[in-house]
Amino acid sequence: MEEKKILAQIKTLRQIKPNQQWVCLTKSRVLGAEALAEKQSLAALFNNLLFQYRMALASLIVIGLAGGTFIFAQGALPGDALYSVKLAAEKGLATLANKDQRPAANLQLAEKRLEELNAVSQQKRVQNLPEAIKEFQVAKATAKKEVATLVRENPKQAAVISKEAVASLKSIDARETQVNAMLGLDNEEATSTVEMSGGVSDDQAIIRALIGNWEEPTLTEDQKNDLVKVKALYEGGQYGKALDQYLRSSLAE
Repeated sequence: MEEKKILAQIKTLRQIKPNQQWVCLTKSRVLGAEALAEKQSLAALFNNLLFQYRMALASLIVIGLAGGTFIFAQGALPGDALYSVKLAAEKGLATLANKDQRPAANLQLAEKRLEELNAVSQQKRVQNLPEAIKEFQVAKATAKKEVATLVRENPKQAAVISKEAVASLKSIDARETQVNAMLGLDNEEATSTVEMSGGVSDDQAIIRALIGNWEEPTLTEDQKNDLVKVKALYEGGQYGKALDQYLRSSLAE
C-alpha cells in the first residue's frame, strides 16, 4: 500500500511544469550572454524562486510519505526525532500564505508551540524544556513581527489589523502565564534574548496602533485608567510591557 501511495504522489509531481520565466532563467545560465537579452523583472525572479520552493516542499511530502515520517511527525514534541520535520513543514506552509494571512498563520504556530511547551512540562521532560521554550519564543516573536510588518505597510488599517490580532495575542499571553506558573517562572524571567532581539520595534508598532485606536470620549472609566497606564509605559520606551499591560487590561476585552 505504501508503494501505491508513493507512486500516486510521484504522478502528481509529473503534472507540475516549470513556468516560462524559470525556463528563461535556466537558459540564461546555460547560454550565458546571448540569453541574457531576455530580461526578467523582479516579479518574474520571485516567481522562479517560489516555484523552486514549492517543488522542494512537494518533494519533502513525498519523502515523508515514503516512511510515514510526515504523518507521524504531527504528534512530535521538542526533543523527539521527528520534531524538526514537523517544524519545517509548518513553517513552510506559513511562508506560502498570502501576506495578509501570515500574521494569523504565525499566531496559530505560536499557540501550537505553547501547547507543546505545556505538554513537555506536564510530562516532566525536563531535558526538553529549553528547546520547547526557545521554539515558543521564536514562534511568538515571528508572529508579532508579521503583525507589525502588516501594520507598518498599511498605516490606514493599522488600528484594525492590531485589534484583530489582540484576541490571539491575549489568548497566548494568558496561557503563557499559566505555563510559566507551572514552571515556577514569571513572564519577565521566561522572556529570552530570542524575543528581545529585534522585537522592541515590533512591540512599538503594534502598541502604537492599538493606542491610536481609542478615542477618550468613548472609553469607560476603567478603560481610561488602563489607557493611562499603557501610555505611561509606551512613553517610557517600555513597549513590551505596554503591550502586556494592554492585553491584560479592560482595553483588550
